[in-house]
Amino acid sequence: AAKIGAILGGASDELAEALSQYGRLIGIGFQMYDDVLDMITPQEVLGKVRGSDLMEGKHTLIVIDAFEKGVKLDIFGKGEATQEETDEAVRILT
Repeated sequence: AAKIGAILGGASDELAEALSQYGRLIGIGFQMYDDVLDMITPQEVLGKVRGSDLMEGKHTLIVIDAFEKGVKLDIFGKGEATQEETDEAVRILT
């Protein structure tokens, strides 16, 4: 989106590419922030069950890194988990 704005605004190729990289990195940063929020934010604040990404089996960067290190997460892809199971998974990942 940032690159298209630069192109439509007549920016140089160099600036358009720089804005493209900026947008990509901002997107990655936002996703990482969202992944952390999913694990640590109470349901009342987040609006969804804490750890739902883990229970749904989403391969977040946090999960990918953990799997590459040989970490086993019992709730990953389970669909549902108790508060204790979620707390344990979050403890393992943090």
